[in-house]
Amino acid sequence: MSSVASIPSPALIYREDQLFHCGLYFVPAVTVLVAAAALANRLDSSWVRDLMGLAGLGLGSGLGLALRMTTIVDPLTIQVSYGWIPLLRRNFDPRRLRAVEVVAFRPWRDHGGWGPLRGHRGERVYSARGCRGVRLTFVDGSQVILGSQQPEKLARCLNDLISS
Repeated sequence: MSSVASIPSPALIYREDQLFHCGLYFVPAVTVLVAAAALANRLDSSWVRDLMGLAGLGLGSGLGLALRMTTIVDPLTIQVSYGWIPLLRRNFDPRRLRAVEVVAFRPWRDHGGWGPLRGHRGERVYSARGCRGVRLTFVDGSQVILGSQQPEKLARCLNDLISS
C-alpha cells in the first residue's frame, strides 16, 4: 500500500480578474484581420508579405491572449499575473508588507499607461484599467502599486493579513 502526501493549498482570501479596456482589444483584432487578408491575397504576394502576415497573426493573437490581469491573495503570497494563460507572473510575500493604502493615479501621466510598468518615482505598477489601486510598501522601503477595480476590498484583505 502506498500513500501520497499532499500539501494543502492555502485558503484564497481575495481574487480579482480585470480585463483591459475594450479599445485595446481593437489593436490585436485589426492586426489579425490585416494579417489574414495579406495571407489570403497570395496571388501576387511575395515571401515578405507572407512572413509579415504570419508575424501579424502571431503578434495579434499574443496580444489578445495577454490582455487580462489577475490578482490573487492568500496567506502565503500576493500574486499578479497577466494573460489568459499567465505569460507574466509576479509574487510578493505578504509577511514583508509594512503598509497598504488605497491610491488614485493617472495611468498615462504617472507611469505611461496600463500593464506591468515602472512609475516615475521608481515604484513598480501592475494595472489593467482605471485609475485606482493599492500601494504596497514593504519593510525594505520598496513600493508596488496594484491596480484594482475594488481597491478598498483589496486593501482590507491585505491589512487583515498584516495584522494577523
